[in-house]
Amino acid sequence: MATTFIPKGTGKAGRPARAVPAVAAARRPRQPNDLYVWVFKADPLERIDLIKEGVDATTLVSLASSLHTSKDQLFKRLGLPRATVDRKARNNENLSQDQSERVIGLMKLIGQVRTVVEQSGDPTHFDAAQWVGRWIEKPNHALGGRVPAELMDTVEGQELVAGLIAKMQSGAYA
Repeated sequence: MATTFIPKGTGKAGRPARAVPAVAAARRPRQPNDLYVWVFKADPLERIDLIKEGVDATTLVSLASSLHTSKDQLFKRLGLPRATVDRKARNNENLSQDQSERVIGLMKLIGQVRTVVEQSGDPTHFDAAQWVGRWIEKPNHALGGRVPAELMDTVEGQELVAGLIAKMQSGAYA
């Protein structure tokens, strides 16, 4: 299943929403692992444009599947109200900027893990999304025993978790 987060519907003031900036749209891959890496490696301004336009609400179904978790669990971890997301998906609408930022942050984390594995060895049979889905559900000593998934509903929490991944790559924390 191809994952996409092209904004749909109408933007602010009734104007048609831009899919993404033309350059970003031309470079954006369709395969989940490639997409997550693209989000991770994207220029911050490209990610900001995606966040401001809003992530397609149906993206969460694909993201939950990639993480090998339920939609309900994903909604809970990202602090997203199920009724709102389901309504937006039915109405072909995008998530709000705040909601989109949390989704993009999780996608970026998956891309970071995939990139770490690519830089460290052969990622052929490695499923970064599935690994992240399992890893964030386990208590982590570097977080005082907290579960990383509990932090995924804030940008600050996502940055903290991404920092742990970076430390794991450097060998500073295992």
